Amino acid sequence: MAVLARTMLFSANSGPRIVVLSLLIQFMTVLIAWSLARSVAAQFELAQSFLLILPVMLIATVPISIAGWGVRESALVLAFSYAGLAEVDGLIVSVLLGGVMLAVGVVGGIVWLASSEKPRAGQAVASPDDRLDRD
Repeated sequence: MAVLARTMLFSANSGPRIVVLSLLIQFMTVLIAWSLARSVAAQFELAQSFLLILPVMLIATVPISIAGWGVRESALVLAFSYAGLAEVDGLIVSVLLGGVMLAVGVVGGIVWLASSEKPRAGQAVASPDDRLDRD
C-alpha cells in the first residue's frame, strides 16, 4: 500500500490532482465549520476558522477515540477559549461538524457499496501499475 501511495503521489498524472483535492477537502472542512458556526449565531469569523479548525482536525486524528469524537470536541472547546470565543459555541460547532462528517461518510459508504467497481470472486485484482495506466 505504501508503494502504491508513493507511486500515485509522485506520478506526474495523479500527483498534482491528489494534492489539489487534499487541499480542497481541508478548505471545505474549514468552510463547513464556519457555516455551521454562523448557523448557530456563534461569533466565529472565517479567518478564525482557518486558524482553529485545521489544527483541531489534525489533533482529532490521534487514534485514541472512534472517529475523533471527544478529542475533537475537547480540542475545539480549548481552541475557542484560547481565541477568546465562547466555549459552548466551540462544543456546538464541533458536535455539528461531527454530525456532518458522519452523514457524508454514510452517504459515501452507500455509494461505495453500490459501486460496480468491485472485484468479483475469482477475478484478479489489478496491480498498482495497471491502475496508474488508466490515469
